Amino acid sequence: MTACLAAAVGVAVRQGHRLAASARTARDLPGDGLVAVVDAPRAEAFALPGRPGRVLVTTAMLDVLSPAQRRALIAHERAHLADRHHLFRALAAIAVAANPLLWPLRGAVVFATERWADERAAAHIRDREQTAQAIGRAALAHNRRPRPLPAAALGIGALTGPLTGSLIGAVRMRGMRLVRRPGPLPRRVAALLEPPPARRPLLIAAVVGLVVLSLLAAQDAAIDLHDLVEHAQAAT
Repeated sequence: MTACLAAAVGVAVRQGHRLAASARTARDLPGDGLVAVVDAPRAEAFALPGRPGRVLVTTAMLDVLSPAQRRALIAHERAHLADRHHLFRALAAIAVAANPLLWPLRGAVVFATERWADERAAAHIRDREQTAQAIGRAALAHNRRPRPLPAAALGIGALTGPLTGSLIGAVRMRGMRLVRRPGPLPRRVAALLEPPPARRPLLIAAVVGLVVLSLLAAQDAAIDLHDLVEHAQAAT
């Protein structure tokens, strides 16, 4: 458990470095507005946390979207910054490092923050269908020529990666049968084609609570292990 506590500290330090790198990248973007439009052949759109954070959108991405879908795309990325979704993801990463049994939490938090931004975007443009189409088109356009996002960046819908999974979804074993489950992106699109969901308890309370409990459990286990070693040494 001491190793888990050390791992959590290491992850926290790395998350801090990633956020600092993101802030530097945001400062280096052209212009001084919230949204920076960059002339580039790759279709990309992502939020860069910083002080202040910035949104980068390439001309190639804008070219594949209608005006309404562009508004949805930008609203989605702005929601990531306004609601500080990068902090939720960082806390989840720390919690998983402190307690590896919580490994599903990280993917769940990524999905939840993407859905959160989806709903904010849909409410902003008042069109759930256009928001769903924006997410699908943006993800498909990006993945024609994919490349890793900058440190701590939050993208609208990459189809592959360690946290988001594939467009089709993973094949899981259930008993003796293989069951194909829809991936995160199809589930997000499907959710936007339904009525807005009822409000749920704040994600921050759950994430912070899990992080605190995980760190306390790791610390308590480390103390118990230290006491056990001392007793063993005294008995010899």
